[in-house]
Amino acid sequence: MRLTSELFRSQARLLRPMPLSGVLMLALGCVCLLRALFRNFFEQLDDDQDGNISLDEWSRFLAKAPRWFWQSVTGSHD
Repeated sequence: MRLTSELFRSQARLLRPMPLSGVLMLALGCVCLLRALFRNFFEQLDDDQDGNISLDEWSRFLAKAPRWFWQSVTGSHD
């Protein structure tokens, strides 16, 4: 990390835009990934797809979470 940050600082100039564009692309990729993960999470959480997440939906999701997690780790889908 130290070498990468020093290389970035030494090469980041307006005449050499590749380090800046690389960091920008990494940041935008992380934002898109987080947005997709949160959207997927809240779609799974909202069972009746009404846009509101009730206490019952939370409790059902938390009851199913250990089995869902185990299936995602082992790759088995019953």
